[in-house]
Amino acid sequence: MTNTIRLSLALMALPMASIPPYALAETAGQPIRYQGVCDYNPAIVQKFPTTDGFVRCDALSISRSNGQSVISYERTPQGKRIAFHGKLEGDHMAISRVWLDDRMLDGRGKCTIYRDGDGLVSIVTCIGQAGQTPLAANFRVLR
Repeated sequence: MTNTIRLSLALMALPMASIPPYALAETAGQPIRYQGVCDYNPAIVQKFPTTDGFVRCDALSISRSNGQSVISYERTPQGKRIAFHGKLEGDHMAISRVWLDDRMLDGRGKCTIYRDGDGLVSIVTCIGQAGQTPLAANFRVLR
């Protein structure tokens, strides 16, 4: 029996609850979406001369395709989004490009997915730059 078949059989034996939601979304080829809010600690915000770089959002999606990932912060009523692109490894992603103001820019920085005690996504944070524009995004899932 090949290692691939053994792995497939082992995965089928796991209860569905033990497979993280992003793995199911990746298998289905569909982004996983969350409703919530972008919010920031007021003590941190006060340290910056302007709040322009703080992303405002009410939804988030995480998608994977061909080894690349996209974490997209969205303002659904306005149809706006800022999307960080890179390679997601576990719950960390190095940012390589950013979709900002309807154009793709070179990017740098990192994103981190934080989970609650049950392993569910609770906060997704991206801190970096799109071109010369500094950005901070901190999304909290509402349940």
